[in-house]
Amino acid sequence: MRTVLVGAAMLLVLAACASGESDEPTEPGRVEASGSLFIESDGTKLCGTVAESYPPQCGGDRKFLLDLRPNTVVALVSPSDPTFAPVTWTDYSLRVSGVETDTGLTNVELTDPVYSSTGDGLLLRVADLGVRPGEPVQFPLDLTNITDVATDLTFFNGQRAEVVFEDGSGEVYRWSADMMFTQAIETVTVDPGTTLPYVLTGEAIDLSPGDYTAKAWITAEGAENVVVIWTVTVSQ
Repeated sequence: MRTVLVGAAMLLVLAACASGESDEPTEPGRVEASGSLFIESDGTKLCGTVAESYPPQCGGDRKFLLDLRPNTVVALVSPSDPTFAPVTWTDYSLRVSGVETDTGLTNVELTDPVYSSTGDGLLLRVADLGVRPGEPVQFPLDLTNITDVATDLTFFNGQRAEVVFEDGSGEVYRWSADMMFTQAIETVTVDPGTTLPYVLTGEAIDLSPGDYTAKAWITAEGAENVVVIWTVTVSQ
């Protein structure tokens, strides 16, 4: 079983204190942490390393999150085989903030913003992990059937989702550009309350620093009317 680092090791830093004339109080002991999220029988935690087994296993440094609401996290994954021990995880590193205690973080909030859109009985969410020079990008998405009837989604190739960036002149980035996908047609039935998680991973984006209009959608017939639009910032 091979163990790999998920980005950098789990980061734990003191939150910056308020300065100047800001009226916003700083909550004592508030910190930030990052890592892959695991929800298991012993609790909810961020893990600094992940073992490449199936299901994956939490390793390295870990920070317990005492009151994180799992339904706020985008693209949670669970094994489809019920014979596996109950575990839910993320295939990406997320960031949170919270108040440090002896047993973990409380008053936990997600640091990465989440954007959403609804249509045709579907809820699409995207977590904005940020775009930094020279670093690979990740776009976690999930699609939930929020009706009380099953919905069929038809994919016409192996691609499952798309993300594009635009500026005043038009499209300047497309996640799927220069990628190849299988050509098999597949229809996926999404039962009521069921969520389909996806994490799009790509190479570093070569764009000038600044704000861009981002759009994300699921590439299936039946979900074409659900598009998330937000402003993404490319860092310097």
